[in-house]
Amino acid sequence: MERRFQLIRNRDQTTILRGHWELVCIELGSGKPRRMPEEFCRIYLPALATPAAR
Repeated sequence: MERRFQLIRNRDQTTILRGHWELVCIELGSGKPRRMPEEFCRIYLPALATPAAR
């Protein structure tokens, strides 16, 4: 999963920071990638926001 973000100063609409995360769920015992657990999806996915309209 990838998340991109941008911080904009309200006063003059200047971009202060741009960045991104790359997130991976792994099985701790094996270190191998795995699907997000259902509990995580149920809480996290509804909290996602779409980019604000300018």
